Amino acid sequence: MPTSTSKYQYITCDPTKCVGCQLCEYICSYTKTGEFNTYRSRIRTVRAQEVLITAVACRTCEDAPCVIACPRDALSQDPVTGVIRVDA
Repeated sequence: MPTSTSKYQYITCDPTKCVGCQLCEYICSYTKTGEFNTYRSRIRTVRAQEVLITAVACRTCEDAPCVIACPRDALSQDPVTGVIRVDA
């Protein structure tokens, strides 16, 4: 598997905004593989508690389609560091 060519390396997610829709996973897999398949996504969401859902892995694309796709604005990308986070 080829390594990421992105200059960005980290992701954070605000669990108070994330509703667990997995849309970020679907758009990531579609962008990278051409199919909507969460198993082929580079980002993963996990439910750590019944009310806590957060992203734990990401290749941090420079254009971040997961940020664009999130219906609750739970993700944003810092323009300098590329860190995907919530504080928009």
